[in-house]
Amino acid sequence: MLSKAIAVIPFLAYQESIETCVLSLLNNKRLSMIYLVQNGINDLKKVEETKRTIQNIFPKEKTTYLYIERKGSSAAINYVLGFTDADYLLFASSHSYYEEGYIDALLEEAEKDSLIGAIGGRTVCLPHEDRK
Repeated sequence: MLSKAIAVIPFLAYQESIETCVLSLLNNKRLSMIYLVQNGINDLKKVEETKRTIQNIFPKEKTTYLYIERKGSSAAINYVLGFTDADYLLFASSHSYYEEGYIDALLEEAEKDSLIGAIGGRTVCLPHEDRK
């Protein structure tokens, strides 16, 4: 049986880079859920606007929008850790892009060796237009 894996993306304000990040993560079949956790904004009108935007763009069966008060990225990640039963958790930056199958390959490596507790890759920053 395949292990359950989720991604957590903490963010302050909605930006186009979040779309790029989430869409790239959706190209990894092993992720069962992507949690977008907004924190640090006190304007409830903006919070509702962001929630509607996310719910209109991304598939509900694969993405969940959450809001917490300003506490930082660690608090956002810990919030999700408090209720998930996932075997693996990816901490994702809202400015990151993941190649198709990249997360799937990381999970395969982690499952091969029970001594692996954390695994990651090298971050390469490319201008948005170079990723097309």
